[in-house]
Amino acid sequence: MFREDIISLEDPKSLSTFTYPFINSYPQFRGYFIGTENSEFWFWRNEYSGEYAYRIQHIKMQPQGALIDYRHFYNDNNKQIKISNQRIADFDPVTRPWYQGAKTLGTAYWSDVYLYNQPNDPPPAVAGITASYPIYDRAGQFLGVWGVDILLKVLSEFLSGIAKSYNADLVIFNEQNKVIAYSRSDELKSSSESLPLSELDNSVIQSALISYRSHGFSEFFFKYNGERYLASYSPFLFGGDNDWYLLLILPELKFSEEIEFSHNLILLFATCVLLICLVILIRLFSQQVISTIKYIVQK
Repeated sequence: MFREDIISLEDPKSLSTFTYPFINSYPQFRGYFIGTENSEFWFWRNEYSGEYAYRIQHIKMQPQGALIDYRHFYNDNNKQIKISNQRIADFDPVTRPWYQGAKTLGTAYWSDVYLYNQPNDPPPAVAGITASYPIYDRAGQFLGVWGVDILLKVLSEFLSGIAKSYNADLVIFNEQNKVIAYSRSDELKSSSESLPLSELDNSVIQSALISYRSHGFSEFFFKYNGERYLASYSPFLFGGDNDWYLLLILPELKFSEEIEFSHNLILLFATCVLLICLVILIRLFSQQVISTIKYIVQK
């Protein structure tokens, strides 16, 4: 939409008009943001505070070259209720991995797990990831990076919903064998660091991993305590240097007939794909939403 001049970095109002629907529709995401080459930064951030519903952080380059940080606070009706005092910014988006990664790749970039704990944020810090995408103008010139922060807890809750429907176990982990998300999220201890996969307290998952490492097949059956399970071990790649993997396990008795087995398995994998579709909000830069956003901006 930047290429079609529907939204512009020169028009903060159009940026906010584009972002408001996401804030209201996806409150579980921590924030949406844009960083530019001259270190300017817009951050539309959901807050779970009794005083306000969300805030917009704006870092603006002043004529003298200084970066000034100020914040607008809004209620549930998108009404501004207060503005913070201006101050010298202590944050430069162009130095952040999510910015440099998207700019270097020229496509979607997914960060490694890190803590969201800006200097003025109240404790506790929470673990999450950042998905980002480069912004180009009509001539193909790089303008900056659009991104969204996603809490690991949100991914685990989504997996939990899938698992309950199919009596399954699902876990997403990275190439360092650290747990990113787990369908039994209530069993994970609250921690600022990712749990090693080997310390996951699930004997069925550990048995599946042992079986996979013995043969390397991506889809396989294995036995645990006399019961047969079907497992799928597949890449869950988001781009960049971070390789993620999805392990899916289902009891064989869940499917009594071959036809029912195939049908439900397809449905399950289709549901897993929804996870990707849910978190890749940056893919909404498509023709399907252009006409709607253009109408809103014109109004």
